[in-house]
Amino acid sequence: MTHTKEEDGLRFDGRMSDLEALLWRLEEHDPALRSTITVLVTFDQRPDPVAVARRVDRLSRRLPRLRDRVAAGLLPTVPPRWEPDPEFDMEHHLIRVAAPSPVSLPELLRAAEPLAAGPFERDRPPWQMLLMEGPGGESDGYPGGGAALVVKLHHTFTDGLGAVKLAAQLFDLERHPPPDGALPRLPEPDRAPRLGRMWDDLAFEAGRSVELARRVLPWATTAIRDAVVDPQPRAEATLELAHALQSLARAASRPASPILAGRSAGARLGAMAFPLSDLRQAARRAGGTVNDVFLAAALGGLRLYHAKRGSHPASLRLGIPVSTRGGGTEADMRNQFAPTLVHAPLQLLDPVERIRLLHELVIAACHPPVLDLLEQATGMLRRIPGSMRLITGLLDATDMMASNVPGSPVDLYLGGARVEQIVPIGPRGGAGLNLTLLSHVDTVHIGVNMDPVSISDPGVLIDCLRAGFDETLG
Repeated sequence: MTHTKEEDGLRFDGRMSDLEALLWRLEEHDPALRSTITVLVTFDQRPDPVAVARRVDRLSRRLPRLRDRVAAGLLPTVPPRWEPDPEFDMEHHLIRVAAPSPVSLPELLRAAEPLAAGPFERDRPPWQMLLMEGPGGESDGYPGGGAALVVKLHHTFTDGLGAVKLAAQLFDLERHPPPDGALPRLPEPDRAPRLGRMWDDLAFEAGRSVELARRVLPWATTAIRDAVVDPQPRAEATLELAHALQSLARAASRPASPILAGRSAGARLGAMAFPLSDLRQAARRAGGTVNDVFLAAALGGLRLYHAKRGSHPASLRLGIPVSTRGGGTEADMRNQFAPTLVHAPLQLLDPVERIRLLHELVIAACHPPVLDLLEQATGMLRRIPGSMRLITGLLDATDMMASNVPGSPVDLYLGGARVEQIVPIGPRGGAGLNLTLLSHVDTVHIGVNMDPVSISDPGVLIDCLRAGFDETLG
């Protein structure tokens, strides 16, 4: 039977949500829609590889989800379940590599590109860690101690905030913590018979049909009553819905930017870092948030990049994941976000005005009824024949994805080494590029995931983005 399990204060569902099932299915339909979270970590010295291996093994025993693979439901309409991998092999998931030269951040970005772009083996737990070690350490004067860690995780595991919770389980809060003690026992294998799984699928689908009826019937009853008692507002609402659907259809045609129109499964990676205090000061000046400053700076950089390429679109289609966590769901590791689309202005030159306008646009996109509708629509669309074409069209028509994740406010350690940088690389989800911001202590690190077909000059784009941040931060 599929159910929710609590492990070390974190709750894991035994079955994917509709959104997670959609993410898992999309990359089968189109590799460019692959949903992989990649995180690049550099250290002040080389971590003890034996200690790292022991910590990852312990983590996989304390959180058995890391030993689970994805199993398709026996009914086609039911989301996949998570089940223990009977042939789990830690050597496949934690790989140690000796680098011929010190591992600097530019070299790490290049080495991580095929990992970020490549698929997972779908019959294994969808995660990997790559420990890269250069020929020397801090005593030899190599930047970052010559070592780095690349973590690759499928988005169906969790969202960005959930990934931060996983990181809290992996890293230490001091360089030399007390010994962990004996390793926990391995999880028991799943021996549920095929017939039992079929009944579980049937029970799940029946329960979900009841839940859908519980949500939809009151709405339908209210709509009919309102239409009879006072038809004018209902007619206006219907007209607004028609306009919204027309806008959705237009959005699914092509990206707003002629420059960011190419799509492929490849990846070119970049990174930037800025003091967190600078973003906070800019937010206070404009009456916005750190996220507003992040988006405004990114758009400023993209305006410069388009100008260099002789293009001046009025706006870009900006995809942002809006967190729906809250109300006691903070411990749930399931994906808790609603994908939303914002038509962001590109030719607004004043950074303060840009911050203020984006603040209003993001607030409008985060309206609770809209988020609830998106959550229900995900499950419904996944079951409608031909809906994948609409979904992939919408994703491909998105110019840029942007995500902001609050990280650790204190130093983190692994295997006796202190974390210096954590660079998040978010999935493009069909867009031309993704910018993801992660705060760490007093710095924000921004990972840039670029489609090489869409962006043939990644160095120029990174320079323009840096200029956009410099302009916005003042």
